[in-house]
Amino acid sequence: MSIATRDDARMDGQHRLWLDRVSPLTIDVGDPANTRRITWVMCNPSTADGTEDDPTLRKVKGFTQRIAGGDLWRLRVVNLWTYRATYPRQLTDVAELNHPAADTALREAIDWADTVIVAWGGVARSVPSYDERVDEVWSMLYRLGPMCLGTTADGDPRHPLMLSYDTELLGWFPPAAFRSVMDSLTPERSRE
Repeated sequence: MSIATRDDARMDGQHRLWLDRVSPLTIDVGDPANTRRITWVMCNPSTADGTEDDPTLRKVKGFTQRIAGGDLWRLRVVNLWTYRATYPRQLTDVAELNHPAADTALREAIDWADTVIVAWGGVARSVPSYDERVDEVWSMLYRLGPMCLGTTADGDPRHPLMLSYDTELLGWFPPAAFRSVMDSLTPERSRE
């Protein structure tokens, strides 16, 4: 995987596989050992591209700078689904939600990162293949201890756009995986 040395994105038709942003100081001084590499796994790409930011990406950059604790950071955004749509509900009628290289892009971004933050929000549940896709992505990230900015009432990782920058990072498990772990820890009740 190429390491970002500037803002960039890999686009293919209606799909965006990844998007990179690099702090201005990181560009100026190169890649010192203390540069934080943060991957964000979100719902689907919107309007941001290799040079233009959208409101969500501006918020992600702000969180990244705060999480990195300074001016040396690189971020990569990947998504559950690579199809570009302004609103996730628009994905319900899309035949090809993911580019053939989507899982490769996800794995590379996860392997590259110091920190992985899941942040697709509850609205991702509106996509018919949601549960299956979360299971697939969880299988790529569970060993790394993914983080989130809190969860929705349903246990989905919150989307950053409307959150305060003082929101703390927490560990994240998909609700089904959490229930499975909890069930395995609960001793069976004795029969009376």
